Amino acid sequence: DACVASKPEQWKGSARAAASRTDAYAHVSDAPVSARQSTMFLYASALARDPPSAGVLRGVWRDLRAAESRVGAHHVSNLVWALGTLGLDPGPEGWEIVNRRAPFAFRERSTFNAQNVANTWWGFAKLRRAPRGEAAAALSRAIVVVADTFKPQELANAMWARAHLAASCGL
Repeated sequence: DACVASKPEQWKGSARAAASRTDAYAHVSDAPVSARQSTMFLYASALARDPPSAGVLRGVWRDLRAAESRVGAHHVSNLVWALGTLGLDPGPEGWEIVNRRAPFAFRERSTFNAQNVANTWWGFAKLRRAPRGEAAAALSRAIVVVADTFKPQELANAMWARAHLAASCGL
């Protein structure tokens, strides 16, 4: 099917076109999108290695603020992983959302899995930014909670991230 890109480099044009449409949309519409849509857009941008524009990021933060009570572990994980993959610092507004939601998102075992935990820690480490306060405590507890379900790569990523943040950020 000609509409399906099979390689990440084929996605770049599509992601760039979508980003420009989304950027234009962010300036004309105040209609928020869901937390899932916002974080999945950033996730897709990261897969394509095509960072969104500043206008798109402003729209993402606006939409996540509007839907903050529904931002769960999967959203936090996708968001932090995408930011780490793109090497994109979300600024104070983005970090505030992540640090406010992580303690709630990673509280109940039924709401997260080992991949969520590993990807979140990995994204923080790639950005050389430790989670703050309650977020760090919740994510540290989450490692222990899912310890027996980690796949080898997830465990390696989570442990590398914790060690890296301990060495570079004093976590």
